[in-house]
Amino acid sequence: MNCWEVLGIAPTDNEREIKRAYAKLLRDCHPEDEPEKFQRLNEAYQAALSYEFSESHNEDAILEQTGDDSNNDSFDKVQEDEEQGSQWIAEIEPVTEQEVYLKDKIEQFLASLTELLDNSRTDDGDWKALFNNELMQSSECRQLLSYQVFKLLAGHLCHSREDWSPSNLPDYVVPEFARIFDWQGQELELSKAFSLEEMDAVFYAAYGSAAINQKAEYIAPQENRTKRVIKFVAYAALWLFMLSIFTRFMSDKIEVEDENIESETVVIQQEPYWDADLEVCNQASEVGDSEAFLACLELAESGRVYAQMRVAGLYFDSEDKEAIIETYKWVSRASYYDESARLIKEIILLLYGKTEKDQEIGYKGIINLSDKGNAYATAYLATLYYLDMNVFPRAANPLWLLEKAQKANPDTVDLYKIALIHANGFEIKQNEEKAKELILQASLEEFPTGANNVAWELSTSSDQHLISTDKIVELAKSIIQDKRYAKDPVYVDTLAAAYAANKDFEHAIEYQKEAIELFKNKGYAQSEIEQAGERLGLFQQQKPAIYTSIFTDKKTFFNDIQSAIERKLLNQLHWATEQPE
Repeated sequence: MNCWEVLGIAPTDNEREIKRAYAKLLRDCHPEDEPEKFQRLNEAYQAALSYEFSESHNEDAILEQTGDDSNNDSFDKVQEDEEQGSQWIAEIEPVTEQEVYLKDKIEQFLASLTELLDNSRTDDGDWKALFNNELMQSSECRQLLSYQVFKLLAGHLCHSREDWSPSNLPDYVVPEFARIFDWQGQELELSKAFSLEEMDAVFYAAYGSAAINQKAEYIAPQENRTKRVIKFVAYAALWLFMLSIFTRFMSDKIEVEDENIESETVVIQQEPYWDADLEVCNQASEVGDSEAFLACLELAESGRVYAQMRVAGLYFDSEDKEAIIETYKWVSRASYYDESARLIKEIILLLYGKTEKDQEIGYKGIINLSDKGNAYATAYLATLYYLDMNVFPRAANPLWLLEKAQKANPDTVDLYKIALIHANGFEIKQNEEKAKELILQASLEEFPTGANNVAWELSTSSDQHLISTDKIVELAKSIIQDKRYAKDPVYVDTLAAAYAANKDFEHAIEYQKEAIELFKNKGYAQSEIEQAGERLGLFQQQKPAIYTSIFTDKKTFFNDIQSAIERKLLNQLHWATEQPE
């Protein structure tokens, strides 16, 4: 069986395809349980990478943008119409120079650490330089280095024990590395790669004797030499694979058809932090030649992640033909440090991707973020399932995904919306009793916001049989009975709508007039005041204000949820440079 049969792909010189096939098979091939199978797979992987072809080819995937104006509220689906001024984005591919750059940096770091460990006389400044190395500023680089540094320290400490010679390490070195790499939080993973002796040596130096005495029960006993060799090879292969994936996200090469945009030199960025320099970004209201925008753009180009997110948001809102190209470019850069930016990047690939390959990459990225616990990605994946937009077969129940996301982060999707899924019976058996239960539960969340949202939705719905109108009025009254909210025009407005739903138009008119005056006195927008006036007119005609319906069609319902998620993600781009509270 040749290497291509082992990997399950046709002969190709596309490294990315080879690595994807290898990674897929590696998930089901544990080196400890199936060492021979792992060895065959690893040999096939190496052989495929070194296979020589007579001709090489490059299959760059591309993205497309229509020339239509961007919608600020949601990502519009791209229509394939080149006559409308389509623009193209090249898919990010690993850049050889960048891979070499990162590999050299990592090798230099490990060489410096080895030299310090071997040197009986070390200077505090040398260790400080190592702790402040640029690689330490990147969470992904730290992940790549964690096992390598642990291995070197373990080897040094164990060797010192064998020779009965004191270690030359300053007392603070191992604890500082343990803090940087969070080894205490990775005890289980480390125990799978290192022996009991190595674990004890490093953990004792890092955390003292208490760490050894309280060591978790899963620390395995001393393993035989053969298994340790196999395990080391497995982690080395995994480390190299992670490095190749890491360089993909660091390359961020953007191209536009018929234009020569040179790929920029990528530097390891600083992790997100806020300071007063970012204030200038908040003064930039649109893309252009304004002093504020150019200053924010300069911060973004220097590697400031929050500035990159703000610039991405401004480009998405702009009417420039290349808006989506620039949006993708900047969220790609910020995505390495911010999950919201990364999720937007994957959504752009899925929705704006011209080729199936683009869409697959974006879709897999969303799944990956969901698997890692990102609630927005989980909720978004559920909407893709409900709208039959999934690229691959469903891997989970969409309602379960929405409930999981809501519990993890209530901002992702309203509990009220989940209640309506039960009320409508979307892909489940219709259950109005469950819907009532969830609606009442939603009204109790985050008072007064939860109560107001539920009261307003029910008051302005054409279907009010789930919850009695008396209960709706009671819910709305509970808010303004609290002195803190008695004069808030939004809550008074909701109470007026609740009275109208209950056919008590006398009280509805009374409170609506009060709400209008409060809107005016508190400086609300004229549009808000006019809408409140329209509701007053309805109440005076003995009519409730009806804007929504509990019972609706599936596509509209889940399109609304999907658009709401997209708006919240875009808002995170816009608010990125706001001063933290």
